[in-house]
Amino acid sequence: MLRAFESTEAGLSSTEAAARRRATQTRTQRRGVSAAILDQLRSPLTGVLGGGAGLSLFFGDVDDAVMIGAMILANAGAGAWQEHRTEEAAEALERMGSAVARVLRDGQDTVVPAGEVVPGMCCCLRRATGWPPTHA
Repeated sequence: MLRAFESTEAGLSSTEAAARRRATQTRTQRRGVSAAILDQLRSPLTGVLGGGAGLSLFFGDVDDAVMIGAMILANAGAGAWQEHRTEEAAEALERMGSAVARVLRDGQDTVVPAGEVVPGMCCCLRRATGWPPTHA
């Protein structure tokens, strides 16, 4: 198993762990409001509403087309706002939970933040130490 994860019985070195963490980071950076609005505008519902607005214009009903356009903008704004609030809630939960893991690093039993655990790191499991692992 150690060979499959390119690790050793002493665990990963600090430099190797840092290199793997950079290579496997999947955390997305917080996006701007404009990106969230564009994502909302790319939804299938927006296409259906846009088609309806186009048909309304084609048949000469400008009032309906304006109303549908307003609904598209309202939908995009509400969706972007909801996404923003969700990101804030996720960040708050992330700050509250400070999970740690006990690992072998540089041959030593070390406690690290759970976000620093990377493939190939040897995790130390002990009986009756409680969860989350204590620093003792």
